[in-house]
Amino acid sequence: MRKTLSERKCNIYYDVYVRGMKDAQIFSREISRDILNVVRQAGAMGTTAKEIRGKFRLTPESIKPARYKYPISTIYQALDDLEQTEWIRGTTRPTLPWGRPPYGERERIGRDQERGGRPLKIYTFNLHLSPVDIIDEEFYECIEPMLKKHVTEIKKIWIEILQKIIDEIGSGNLKKFLPQDEIQECGLSHEGYEFLTAISLGMLGVLEGEEEWKDFARKNKIMK
Repeated sequence: MRKTLSERKCNIYYDVYVRGMKDAQIFSREISRDILNVVRQAGAMGTTAKEIRGKFRLTPESIKPARYKYPISTIYQALDDLEQTEWIRGTTRPTLPWGRPPYGERERIGRDQERGGRPLKIYTFNLHLSPVDIIDEEFYECIEPMLKKHVTEIKKIWIEILQKIIDEIGSGNLKKFLPQDEIQECGLSHEGYEFLTAISLGMLGVLEGEEEWKDFARKNKIMK
């Protein structure tokens, strides 16, 4: 059974690509990171602002009125900021007609369709946010065939290296960093996806500090 955020601390592997002051300001806030974790765990089904607030309830369910870590208005503002910077996506569902449904037709059609026809916004995590998403589209269309062509040359050794690193992490005191999240209904463990991405980006970062990479960069007049 999946554990809630209050029952375990989920591993986070964000590699933040800051595109400007707005991104830096938003991601520096604790509420932004907290909300991203909740939306990410919701998976493809998404979650609403009220459901997000429920994750930050400070008092037991039996105690009324409830106390929360963040006011709902603050959560809505943070969601708007995250949506504008494309960290999350917000969509609404079709509404029901206004008023009370006729007798015999009172079953709710989806959790986001309240009586009265007011749809709630469903937020999902933008898994595909990456530097590639913000580069010139024409440039990426040109290089994509080259990337696909040459990836066959490195994919075998790359996957072997990934497996070795995962085995080393799992055999020592670093087991706590292994993904714990279950595979979700979309067929993917978001925590595991970020885990592999973080390792891959980390290897590229280490490579850029090696003398061979620097010699290559100098040869192509990228650095002095």
